[in-house]
Amino acid sequence: MTRRVIDSCEVGKSPDALRLIRATGKEKPGAMSGLHAKVKFAFCWSVLALNPECEMLIKKLIYCFVVVALYGCLLKASVENGVSAYEEKDFIRAESIFLSNQENPVAMYYLAQMSFFGMGVHRNSEAAIEWLKRSAALGNAKSMLFLGGLYLGGYHGRDIKLDASAGIDLLLKAGKLGELDAYVKLGDYYSSPKFNGSMKELAFVYYTLSSSRVASKFHLIPFYEEKIMNGHVLAKDVRENLQEIIQTKENNMGPLATFARVRLAEYYYYGFAGKADFALAAKTLLPVIEIDAAAKILYAWLLYHGDGVPKDVSRAVKLWLESKDQKSYTYGMQSLHYIGLAKAYQSGSSVKQDIEKAKMYFNMVSWNIDGGGYWYAKMASDGFLGSDCPSMLGMWIVPPGKSGDNRFGLLAKNAYLSASKCFLIRSNSGKKNSEKSIDVQRADYFLKIAKDVDVSNFVINDERNDSLNARK
Repeated sequence: MTRRVIDSCEVGKSPDALRLIRATGKEKPGAMSGLHAKVKFAFCWSVLALNPECEMLIKKLIYCFVVVALYGCLLKASVENGVSAYEEKDFIRAESIFLSNQENPVAMYYLAQMSFFGMGVHRNSEAAIEWLKRSAALGNAKSMLFLGGLYLGGYHGRDIKLDASAGIDLLLKAGKLGELDAYVKLGDYYSSPKFNGSMKELAFVYYTLSSSRVASKFHLIPFYEEKIMNGHVLAKDVRENLQEIIQTKENNMGPLATFARVRLAEYYYYGFAGKADFALAAKTLLPVIEIDAAAKILYAWLLYHGDGVPKDVSRAVKLWLESKDQKSYTYGMQSLHYIGLAKAYQSGSSVKQDIEKAKMYFNMVSWNIDGGGYWYAKMASDGFLGSDCPSMLGMWIVPPGKSGDNRFGLLAKNAYLSASKCFLIRSNSGKKNSEKSIDVQRADYFLKIAKDVDVSNFVINDERNDSLNARK
């Protein structure tokens, strides 16, 4: 069509058009196709009044130029497009768009992010805080969250002036505007060591307000495992929280999900707050045994005893040996690791029998009453490797009457009973009366502790309890 229009323009050459053609040195009609676009445009413009088709072409061109210009202006002015550029890591374009909208609180928030973390610009904490102040003053919840967090806890390696009062105020406002992470930060603040546990109840409130967040689900677990709310342990809530942490897609196989898997597997294995299920414990652990030592240690324990999985002593010992230098996100499992190796070297299972090495590993066990500490007390009371009864000092690590505050409360109670029984048996072994008296006193002491342990709020399956007591 363009060719046809140009040709039609040639038909009605005006004096101006002829001068233009002569200026180009191309007067032949056929040579018009080689003219520069500017020449064509000027030529047709000169004969606009003489040819309707030229007029239509010019109008279309003008319309296109106007639309493109308007689109470009809109693109530049759109904060949403700036956010898109930011997310695409096109920080130069993002900064340009945000600066052209620097009275917009959302734009201010992103300019603060870019300044604080040095994204496309030089890192500048002071400039970032100024942007955050302006944005927060206009009601932006994300800016309130960011600034409130900085005021409460600062930032590693940055010289941030702390202001707890202002920080709390900003986070409360952000939370009311629906920014639940603000409540997570308040929970973290009130549960921090600076309060030495005196603000636990308030921390619990804020974690509960943000319980849909994975971080809060994680932080609520120890609260549910302790009697802080009217003396009741909310054990079922622990299982639910652990399951939800694992199922959260964005969490995937990160540290929190890995921790949750190991902790939940303990619940299934020992029968805490519900029916014991060895197979479910093994299934829960399996996806993370290659990335977490605690998961590998507990899974090996199941393999060694054939609990929930086919018994495989050789693989269990191999996993225990592999996990010695592996990182773990879960505490309290190292004792179980040492007990497993002690049993393997004592029996010569898949390793050369070595009683001295077995004793070495058994003596490395922590006496805290977690899973490992329970088995140590039970096995020592039963005379494993010729062990003497568990000492009073070691068992004192778990305060009398307080063991019911955590998931291992009933295991601790059983450990105390085992120790009491051990000293009672030893008192009847033909020792001198003075020695018998000491053993009887220790037996009575541990029996009293066992009776004082309150486990009424934390249920362990009775059938599983019997099997734990019977195993040696």
